[in-house]
Amino acid sequence: MEKIGKRIVLNPDKAPKWYKKSLESGDEVDNLIILFKKPEAYCFSFEVHKREQGGKWAGKSRLDRIESACQIYVEFYRQAFEIIEKYNIPAVFLNYEDFAKSPHSKTELICKSLDAGYNSNMVEYWNNRDKLHLSPSGNRGANIQFLDFEEYVEYWNERMGPTSKDKSYFEEHADWFLANYHKITLDEKYKKYLSEEEMSIIRNNTRVMEMYTKMMALRI
Repeated sequence: MEKIGKRIVLNPDKAPKWYKKSLESGDEVDNLIILFKKPEAYCFSFEVHKREQGGKWAGKSRLDRIESACQIYVEFYRQAFEIIEKYNIPAVFLNYEDFAKSPHSKTELICKSLDAGYNSNMVEYWNNRDKLHLSPSGNRGANIQFLDFEEYVEYWNERMGPTSKDKSYFEEHADWFLANYHKITLDEKYKKYLSEEEMSIIRNNTRVMEMYTKMMALRI
């Protein structure tokens, strides 16, 4: 993060417990960026990811996984607030759907909040690979965007093969990702794949909607 003059900027959208470990071990953090999705979009992706996994997910119905996704949605962001309060770290709340609709203006607002310089090339990060540092482990979503299109197609095709351990996820996501290569686009796959009953479960979950409403009120 030397490019924007900050030591570390974290996003508790993914497993905040790891960020807590980092802070507890003495890492310095200037700001947090809390990126959050609509509960329906989060729960859809979660349910599809867990569909073919064993362990504690084995034998669970689709509705059970939706219920579990609701619980984890609340827990993830509860931990984000816990980090903010415990360590008194300034935080920026960014709604994914807002960002997808206006990536340039939202990136400029983030930079303003972080007291960092803004330029329009920040959004097209795949054209700035020499200026970015990406973690070689963990969620590889950002790394995958650096692939050439032919390699990108191959990546998705491999993951839809008969030996894939997460075939359902890739089958339901591949077309969307391929159609939106190097684009920042609103992701509303849940509207196609979630039933009215499933969306009702999510929208009628008081804790989920309270958390979402709280973050929406704080968003830039």
